[in-house]
Amino acid sequence: MPSSVTAAGGDAGLAYQSNKSNAITIVIGNSTRLFAISSAASAGVVQNYVSATNEPINSLVAAAPRRQYVVIWGTGLGPVTFPIMIAPPWATSRRR
Repeated sequence: MPSSVTAAGGDAGLAYQSNKSNAITIVIGNSTRLFAISSAASAGVVQNYVSATNEPINSLVAAAPRRQYVVIWGTGLGPVTFPIMIAPPWATSRRR
């Protein structure tokens, strides 16, 4: 969903080639939330950034050391000023 979409309700469906799904009613909320590992989880998804191919989920047994980058997964943070189909400019410049 583009970050510029405002809170509202409506109908949505999917189309692939000539196949279309049934429309469903959706509500786009106006709030910030963290993604969770599962519906039973009480904590958000936080990954430790070790390298581009090593980003383990942060936990008590896999905590990020001091000064290590982490990735926090969330939604509803608001509009961005860069194209949404490419990684933000800071995502590649800060990764070491």
